[in-house]
Amino acid sequence: MDLVRQLLLRIEASAPKDQPEKVLQAPGYTDEQIVYHVKIMADRGLVVATVADITTKDSGGRKEYAIFALGDLTWEGQDFLDLVRSETVWNKTMEKVKATAGTTTLEMFKEIASGIAKTVILGAP
Repeated sequence: MDLVRQLLLRIEASAPKDQPEKVLQAPGYTDEQIVYHVKIMADRGLVVATVADITTKDSGGRKEYAIFALGDLTWEGQDFLDLVRSETVWNKTMEKVKATAGTTTLEMFKEIASGIAKTVILGAP
């Protein structure tokens, strides 16, 4: 989830789209991890991207992907980013997930972050 948030922030920051290509980098992550996460983010409707399977015989049958086009955040992607943009909400959400399940789905993560954001905004304990 850390990488998803980093990538969403970087894609948003690259607007307006006057550059024909974007290069995504995230400290601590490999190009392969970044490309794979862009693929699953596109699959979940968070970003507009064309990611192709370029598995070769050199890969030993392991799936490999390449980003051919990377566009904007979708409405869903912008909503998710707005939900977790706050460092306070992000850190509390990550703490909650790590303290309980350790990992979770995107939908459950959004529900947890939403609950924490409401608590932060309303000032409830």
